[in-house]
Amino acid sequence: MELYKQTIKLTEIQREILIGVLLGDASISLRNGKPVYSIKFEQGIANIDYINHLYLIFEPFVGQIPLEYKNKSIWFRTYRHVCFKFYYDIFYCGVNSVKKVPKNISKFLTPRSLAYWYMDDGGLTGSKIYLHTQGFVFSDQEFLRDVLKEKFGIITNLHKDKIYYKLYVISDSAPLFISLIKPYILPCFEYKLPVKKVMNT
Repeated sequence: MELYKQTIKLTEIQREILIGVLLGDASISLRNGKPVYSIKFEQGIANIDYINHLYLIFEPFVGQIPLEYKNKSIWFRTYRHVCFKFYYDIFYCGVNSVKKVPKNISKFLTPRSLAYWYMDDGGLTGSKIYLHTQGFVFSDQEFLRDVLKEKFGIITNLHKDKIYYKLYVISDSAPLFISLIKPYILPCFEYKLPVKKVMNT
């Protein structure tokens, strides 16, 4: 196995996707207080098609097919691999390994990353496009807002959700946001794309 691991490297597509899903629900866990440098992908059971899609993308790094947990979620985990150390180092900090937004996220965030972030942990409420950033501290969310504006021209605001906040894309920026992510959106997530209203003439 160790010899095999030495032969595999992340592709550019895999790297772009990792940035997106780590902004979302994917995680790098600890064991005995130390990072294990493996990525865990987990979603609600309704998103089984998405998890299977991610599994196929990362299959060279995975030793077991996705597993169901109590018929509520489905997940898989990659091998421990040195290539994931980079992602742990930029996304995690502190003794409790709290996820943070990397200070250099602008360098790595691409339209594909943005699409996977949205599929992984975004949603549509009415006509409003949300990115569920509640897991990040407020200052990180403000930083993400600045990055989206400076890199893509996407304007977002922070919306209070109970005691937390999350980002939403303002209506004027929604067409730009959709144009960037649409080429990468899976059929199972097309419901997250706003439907254009047909005007009667």
